[in-house]
Order: sequence, then structure tokens, then C-alpha cells
Amino acid sequence: MHRCLHVPEVGRCIASDLDKEDAYHLAITCKDMLNPCLDEVWCEIHSLEPLIACLPEDLWSNAGSQPQGDDQVTILDQGRELLPADLLRYTTHYAPRIRILDLRDFGTGKILSIETLHNLQLLTGCQSGALSPLLKVLMWQDAEYLEDLAGQDYAMWFPTHTSLFMGESVEKLTASLFSDDPAAHKVAFHAGMRRREANLTNLWITGKEVIERCFQSFPFSMLDTLAIHGADMAVLPDLTSLPRLRDLTIRNPQMANPPQPVSPTKTSVVETFKLLQQLRVTASVSVRGDRGASRSFGGAP
Repeated sequence: MHRCLHVPEVGRCIASDLDKEDAYHLAITCKDMLNPCLDEVWCEIHSLEPLIACLPEDLWSNAGSQPQGDDQVTILDQGRELLPADLLRYTTHYAPRIRILDLRDFGTGKILSIETLHNLQLLTGCQSGALSPLLKVLMWQDAEYLEDLAGQDYAMWFPTHTSLFMGESVEKLTASLFSDDPAAHKVAFHAGMRRREANLTNLWITGKEVIERCFQSFPFSMLDTLAIHGADMAVLPDLTSLPRLRDLTIRNPQMANPPQPVSPTKTSVVETFKLLQQLRVTASVSVRGDRGASRSFGGAP
């Protein structure tokens, strides 16, 4: 093997140009490329199956259950006690490599039961981020999707275990929450936000109620990039005081309670949006065409 592969930067550069499948095959055939390729394989995760694959097969009872008669997903139930040794392989070799976790769509396959998620919390001492300690980006799960996938109870209680992944290193959060989401889902999100908002530099959030509560409750002192969708523009005064905000995107704003106009003063001009460099506002507007058809105009940020 060429000695240049012993240089970590070279290995990482090569691995970054590979897709997950090629990176995996190179990892198991070249010792010098093992770590950079595994970093690439585990960098971005879109389901719980990589974690499940690291747990012993004898941990599960039978073949699991299929919620609501759906043969596209299987909930794995424990057949025995979860032991520290069961988690050691995952936490030692793989969990620290995860940088991006997308919980919005598990696709098809296997998911963990609520009991197992609860046992994982207990086994890790309820430590935030125990299953992805160096995670940078988290896409929060959607309640409606979880309910369609595995039922109402799963949609209610899965979010309460998101702290397993949401550690101190999380810098970007994407989430959509709505007024009819389960109360436990909302409580879990705001509890996670309370622990991590001081570190967030990038936030993409959808839902009038959750946007209003977040910006009335948290200072977001490190926030650099913000995208909000469906917010009442009464929240705008709360956004003007964000001390580090440079990039703001507002999609489909609502004007149910428009803020009162304020005469500009020297103080207000200096102290609001002090660092803002880029602003995007997009909206969908329906109008009547010549034949009575409704046309929609707008776009994504």
C-alpha cells in the first residue's frame, strides 16, 4: 500500500468522493482506509437500522410485530434484558462517526419498540446524545408520519426518546410541529430545544405555534441561519433581536395578527438585525385566471 495512504487527510479526501457502498467495500478490503471509509459510511444516517444491525440478534423476540397490518415496517420487541455489552460495539466503533441523523422518514424495514428505546435510555443513564455523541445535524421526526407508520402510541412516545441522539454537539435542527400533534411530542421537542438552543447556529422550523413559542422562550444567541415556514408575522419583533443572525428565510408568512408599525429611530435601526446579510421571503398567492382556475405562485427558499 502506498505510504501516502497513511496520511489521514489523504484518506479522508479519497473517502469523501465515494458513495456509501463503495466506501464500505474499500473499508473492508484496505486496512489503511478503514477509518476514513467508515466515517463516510456512518456520517449520515436515515433510519435506526444501522443501530439495530449492531445489536445481537438474540436480543429480539421472534420476528417482531407489524403495526396496523403494515408489512412495510417491523417493530422489534425485546426477548431478553438489554445488557451494556449489547451496546458496546455500536457505542465504541460507530456512534461517534455519525454527524447527520434524519428521523423524518424511516422508509421500510425495522424500527425499535418504545420499550427498547426506553431501555436504551436507562442503560445509557439518560445521557443526552448517548447514541450519537458527535452529531451535528438533526432532522426531527414528524408526528403524522410516525402515526401512519406505526400507530398513535408510537407517534406519541417515540419523540420522548430523541434525547438519545440530541447531544451537546448538535448545531443544526430541522423540525415541523403543528397544533394537533400529540402533547408528548411537543413537550419532547421543547425540552430538547431548551437543552440545545444555546449551541444552535442553523434552524429550519415549520409550524405557527412552535415558531411563536420558540422565539418567545429562547434567546438563540448563536443562531446564524434561520428558515421559518408558516409563521405569524407577529413574531417578527422577536427575530430582530437575534444577535448573530445573518441569513433569514421566511416562507408562506401569515398575517393574522400583524405587528403594529413602528416609526424608525436611530436606536431601532442600529439594534435590530445588526448582522443580517441575506433575507428571502416567499409566499403562495392564489388568483383567478381568465377561466376561473386558481393559480398559485411562490417557491422554495
